[in-house]
Amino acid sequence: MTETLNQAALFAALSVHINAHPDLAELASVSGSTLQISGTEGVTAAVAWAHTLGGASTVTLGAYPHGDVGVKITGTMAGHRVTVFTVDDDRLHELLPPDVGQPYFQRQRTLTLADLEAHLDTAVPADETNAPEPEGTPGAQLAAALHVMFPEDFFAIAEADAYGALKHKVLTNCEISNTTPREVLEAIDPEDRAFAAKADDPAAFLASRIES
Repeated sequence: MTETLNQAALFAALSVHINAHPDLAELASVSGSTLQISGTEGVTAAVAWAHTLGGASTVTLGAYPHGDVGVKITGTMAGHRVTVFTVDDDRLHELLPPDVGQPYFQRQRTLTLADLEAHLDTAVPADETNAPEPEGTPGAQLAAALHVMFPEDFFAIAEADAYGALKHKVLTNCEISNTTPREVLEAIDPEDRAFAAKADDPAAFLASRIES
């Protein structure tokens, strides 16, 4: 009961906060105290959210399998400690500890919001010949689609061993069929999408349900 009341209080505070800051990017989902920003909005939108929060802000960057970087920014909203989360696939890799063969989840770094903003001000895309479109890179679009379509299971999918295979298959289909990542995922049978969270590797299961 207490947990339910706390969650209700959080949603009430969130509603007031959004009304007070109408220019903030829309949230893809809210899970517990984590406010997920769509991958198409990205880290810039997460930073804007962070500036509206109170308390000391802490930024934690973490390596995801197959190249993406998870960004978590904590702060306080009406007495609730919350985490703003998004995924970046382009500009933050150099801030992580070097890859020396350790498990990907050990490649984490904590820094200040000011440090993150300073890096974003000077960072250039890893591949300037393929700079992100305004709506986001294909990888960011995939992350955004997964956030929206699998809000409760996003982390399980993104951290699964086969996420790279899923990403490759989705983006290959996008190129061949001139579709978006979300359209590729929506083409999967709804019953299969519902079952994905129960699979041993949800990313592998989803990939197997995408027609080549």
